[in-house]
Amino acid sequence: MLQKAGLAVFLATFVATASWAADGPFGIGMGSRLQTLKLEHDAPISSSGTVQVYAVIPPKPYYLFEGYLVDLTPKDGVCELTAIGQILADDPDGKKVRAMFENVKSGVTQTYGPAASVVDELESSSRLTQRQQFAESLYSHERTLSAKWELTGQAAQVKEIFLFASSPDSRNTKVFLSYEFENNDQCEAGKTVVGHNNQAAPVPAGDGAFGIGMGTKLKDLELRFEEPITRVDGLDAYAVAVPTPNAQFEDYIVKLTQQTGACQVVGFGNKQVNDLDGAKVSTVYFALKSALTKKYGSPSEIEEGLESYASLTARNQFAASLEKDQRELSSTWTFSDAASQYAQIWLYATSPDGRDTHVNLVYDFKNYNQCKGGKASGSDASGL
Repeated sequence: MLQKAGLAVFLATFVATASWAADGPFGIGMGSRLQTLKLEHDAPISSSGTVQVYAVIPPKPYYLFEGYLVDLTPKDGVCELTAIGQILADDPDGKKVRAMFENVKSGVTQTYGPAASVVDELESSSRLTQRQQFAESLYSHERTLSAKWELTGQAAQVKEIFLFASSPDSRNTKVFLSYEFENNDQCEAGKTVVGHNNQAAPVPAGDGAFGIGMGTKLKDLELRFEEPITRVDGLDAYAVAVPTPNAQFEDYIVKLTQQTGACQVVGFGNKQVNDLDGAKVSTVYFALKSALTKKYGSPSEIEEGLESYASLTARNQFAASLEKDQRELSSTWTFSDAASQYAQIWLYATSPDGRDTHVNLVYDFKNYNQCKGGKASGSDASGL
């Protein structure tokens, strides 16, 4: 558990001066403009309508958190801030994350008063009741450990604060701390879902396979090259320019057959050069994961960590461990509802050479199994 001295430092960071609340959490206030923020990357992690999500370095960071995201619009400035907690390794019984949760809750309470609601419960139907299954129950969404503050008239103009515990892999844990400012409703109004033929601002990757829908025919795609880059048993892969690109991706391919149309879309992330410790790709991965989770809910499966047999365990061997398949950094969303066009969405980090890294985002449509059983389409695509 975190020592009392650590808690004292944490509280001091949160409430050292009265101006902290006026400045906003971690020194970022409501309405802060993009040009006043220190960015992790120049490009947004995602965008939806006029709302953009950026990874930032706040003026007042705290060591328990490894990343910070802001939602903003050009008109309203910052309207939401999320702090991503450090991974608490090897925490099956949840002692570490409970201590972290209580410490952060105490710090927020010192500034904003008691939480309006605190939930600490295991679902009655859960079988994960053993002491050593705490992280596993978080991972399977059968346990909730959260606190919520509902505020009015605060100097920092914070409307709502949400703190919750999470587990990415049923063994490690972390906390998330999210602040919604009073202008968040205006931001939400700026989010739009752009249709396939709508030329409005790009939407995030999570809003529809970069603007390409299930069954889209070859003739309706903007091809970078006339010929497919691969062709296997009638399943062709084409490099395309997508209708709604995302700034975190540099290349896109669509897999299709003549009969089914598009059945898979893949976005290849920007190269993170000389990313030995994985800091760059981790920031992009967790930000995209957060954006996709907001759209589709929690992932069905998460694998984030070293394999038990891994030998590449040093801090600067993160990229090398990805290359050698000794580390996983991936999230998968699986869909069973008939209304969804997706069968699965898969986000993962990879390294081609043990030094540079990037993320890939794969959308499998519901017709993907028909695609894999497709027949050769021939080289003439003019009739598609």
